[in-house]
Amino acid sequence: MDLFKSLYVFLEKSFFNSLTKKLAGNLSVFLLLQGLFLALTFWSHRAIRDILEGTESAPEKAAALSAIAETSLRLGIGIWLLSAVALAAVVLFLRFLVVRPVRRLSNSLSEIASGEGDLSVSLEAATFDEFRTLAQNYNLFLEKIKGTLLSMRRRGLNIAVHSAQLAGKVESSSGHAGKQGELANVVFALSNESTDALGEVSRSVRAISGSTARNLETARSSFQELMEVNGNIQSMTEKISEHDQTIKTMAADSANIKEILGTIRSISSQTSLLALNAAIEAARAGAAGRGFAIVAGEVKRLAEQVNAASENIEEKINAMLGHLETSLTESEETRCHAESTQEAVVKSCDSFREMMGDFEGNVRQLEQTTAAVGQLSRANEDIHGKVSGINDFSLNVTRLMGTSEQLSRKLKSGTEKMQEVVARFRVGEGYFEKIIDATREFRDQVEAALASAREKGIDIFDRNYRPIEGSHPPKFHTAYDTHLEGMLQPLYDRLLKTVQGSVYSLAVDVNGYGPTHNSRFSRPPSGDPQIDLVHSRNKRIFSDQTGIRGAKNRNPFLLQTYMRDTGEVLSDLSMPIEIADRHWGAVRLGFDPKVLLES
Repeated sequence: MDLFKSLYVFLEKSFFNSLTKKLAGNLSVFLLLQGLFLALTFWSHRAIRDILEGTESAPEKAAALSAIAETSLRLGIGIWLLSAVALAAVVLFLRFLVVRPVRRLSNSLSEIASGEGDLSVSLEAATFDEFRTLAQNYNLFLEKIKGTLLSMRRRGLNIAVHSAQLAGKVESSSGHAGKQGELANVVFALSNESTDALGEVSRSVRAISGSTARNLETARSSFQELMEVNGNIQSMTEKISEHDQTIKTMAADSANIKEILGTIRSISSQTSLLALNAAIEAARAGAAGRGFAIVAGEVKRLAEQVNAASENIEEKINAMLGHLETSLTESEETRCHAESTQEAVVKSCDSFREMMGDFEGNVRQLEQTTAAVGQLSRANEDIHGKVSGINDFSLNVTRLMGTSEQLSRKLKSGTEKMQEVVARFRVGEGYFEKIIDATREFRDQVEAALASAREKGIDIFDRNYRPIEGSHPPKFHTAYDTHLEGMLQPLYDRLLKTVQGSVYSLAVDVNGYGPTHNSRFSRPPSGDPQIDLVHSRNKRIFSDQTGIRGAKNRNPFLLQTYMRDTGEVLSDLSMPIEIADRHWGAVRLGFDPKVLLES
C-alpha cells in the first residue's frame, strides 16, 4: 500500500500536478476506451468483409459471422463494463480530489461565519495541484486571522483594562465634579450674600461717614462754644480776683475804721472821765460850778452816746468784717472752682480738639473705607461674575462628566462585546483558551455538586436572603449556604491553584448571592469594614453591574473587565449554571488581565 501511495505521489507530482492534467488524464481513459471500441468495430468490420469475400460455403460463412458477432458482443460488453468501472473510479477520484477539500473548506468557513469556529484546525494539503495551493493559502489565511484575533484579544483586553480604569476615574471625577458643582453653588450663594453684605456695608459706611461728618460739625460748633465758655470763665476768674482784691481792700479799710473806733472809744472814755472829774469839781464848787456840772453831765451823756455808737459801729464793722471774710472765703472758693472749671474746660477743649482730630481722621478713614468698599464692591461684582461663570462651567463639567461616564460605560460594554465575539474563536494558542477550558470544567463540577444537593432535598433555588446581624458589608443566610460550603470551597481553591494569575473563583445565583467563597476570602468578620471588605467576602450579594451581568448571563461565557471594590482592575469570566433546565446562576473566575496580555 505504501508502495502504491508512493507511486501515486510520484506520478501526481511529476505528471498530474494540476487539476487540468488530472482532468485530462481522467478523460484520456474514456478516450482510450473509445479507441478500443473503434478498434473492435474496425476488427469486426474487416473480419466480416473477409468472410464475405472468401470461398467458403454459406453455412461456414454463417457460422464464422455468428462467432464474430458473439466475440464482438462479449468485447463490447467488456469495454462497457470497463467504461462503467472507469467512470465510477473517475467519480470517486474526483470526489476525493475536489469534493472533499471543498466540503472541508465549506465547513470551516461555515463555522467561521457562525462566529464559533475552531481556527486551530487547518486544511490538509493531500494533493499536489491547485487545491493544495488553496489549502496552503487558506491555512495561511487562518494563521493571519489567528494572529489578528490574538492581537484583537490583547488589544481588546488592554482597552478593557484602560476603559475600566477610565470608568473608575471618570466615576470618581464625576463624583468630584458633582461635589465641585455643589461647592460652586455654595460659593455662588455666598458670593450673592457677600455682594448683598458689601452693599449693606457700603450703605452703612456712607451713613456712618455722613453721621461722622455731621458729628464733626457739631463738635466744631461745640468746640467754639466751649472756647467762648472758657473765655467767659477766664473773664469771670479775673473779675472774681478783682472782687477778692476789693473785698480785701474793704477788709483793710474796715480794720482801719475799727482802729479809729478804738481811738474814738478811748477818747470817749477819757471824755467820760473828764466829765466825771468836771462833775466832781462842779460839786465842790457848789453853785458856781452848777452850770459847769450841767455841761459836764451833757458831755458825759454825749461821751456815753459816742461810746455806745462806737460799740454799735464796732459790732457792725465786726459783722461786716465777718461777712467780708466769709465773702472772701466764698470768693476764693468760687475762684478755685472757676479755675478748676477753667482747667476742666481747657481739658475739654483739648479733648474736643483731639476728638475733632479723631473725627477728622475717622472721616478721612471712612472716606477711604467708602472708596475701598466701592473698589471691593466692584471687585466683588467682577468676582461674582467670574464665580457665576465658574458655576456655569462647573454645571457644564458635571453634565460632561455624566456624559463621559455614560460613554466610558458604553466603551466598556462595546469592548466586552468585542472580547466576547473574538473569544468565541478557538485559535489553539494563548492562555485564554486554557482558562476557558479550566473554567468550563469548574462549571461542570459546580453543576454536579448543586444537582447532588438538590437530589438530597436541599432547596438550592431559595431566594429568601436572611441578613446576618452585625455584618458589614452585609451578609446573608439561605436554605443551602451551610450545606454547600464544604462541597464548593475545595473546588474554588483548586481552580485558583490551576489557573495562573487567578484572584477569586465562586458560584453565585441569578441575584449575585455567593453562599461561600475561596478560603482566603472566607475569614470570620473582624468588625472592621475595611478589613472585612477584603478578607470576609462569603455569603455576600455582589449586586454591582459586573456581578449582576455575570450572574444573569446565559451565553456560553461572558468576559468582563472591571475595577473591583477593593481597588484592583480584574478580568471576570463567567459561565451560566443550569440545573434541571433551570438557570441557577453562574460561576465566576476573576484573574489578572496581565496574564492574557503577557501570554
